[in-house]
Amino acid sequence: MITQQELQQAHNIISQCVIRVIFDNEDSFKREVLKDNGWYVDDYEIERVHCANAYRITLKHIDYREKDVYINAQEVYSWFLSEQDKVLGE
Repeated sequence: MITQQELQQAHNIISQCVIRVIFDNEDSFKREVLKDNGWYVDDYEIERVHCANAYRITLKHIDYREKDVYINAQEVYSWFLSEQDKVLGE
C-alpha cells in the first residue's frame, strides 16, 4: 500500500515535471490551454505555476498587470501528453 508520504513525493515529482514542460513550451501552452484567458497571446508571459487539483497559472501582461487563471489538472495533463507525443514523433 502506498503511504501518504510516498503519494506526496510522487505528486511533487509529477508536478515539477509538468511545470518544467509548461515553461519549456510556453508558447504552445498559451496557444492551446490558455487561449481563452482574455489577453492576446503575445502580450503576456507565464509568471508562476502552482499545482494542486487545478493548476493556478499566474500571467504577467506586458503592462505589468497580473492575473491568475485556473486550469483543470486533467486539461493540463492532456496537453502534457500531447507535447510528449510531439517530442517522441508520434
